[in-house]
Amino acid sequence: MSADAILVCPKCLKNTVEQLSTAIKDLEDSYANIPIKEYNQKKDKVESLIDKVANPDKNLLEYYEISINTRGNFFVSYGCRCEVCNFQFSFTHLQNVLPEDK
Repeated sequence: MSADAILVCPKCLKNTVEQLSTAIKDLEDSYANIPIKEYNQKKDKVESLIDKVANPDKNLLEYYEISINTRGNFFVSYGCRCEVCNFQFSFTHLQNVLPEDK
């Protein structure tokens, strides 16, 4: 089954932002306390994470269906799952939209 859309996973993006925050603090704390080569490696990691936050991978597969049948039953189904972090969410709603006979 193929996805209806592929988007950025909110959990993966949150994790990357947290990694960036930690890497920035590590870089700041290590300034003038470690060899320049090691400092530059930490700086490269920060720059890589900045790029990853600015241009996140799309790995959230979305599946959805919206329909109404001849009996007036309106149906919405949505689901998504991330191929990387296994984040999942699903939602389903069924409602008859015809007015009741009096």
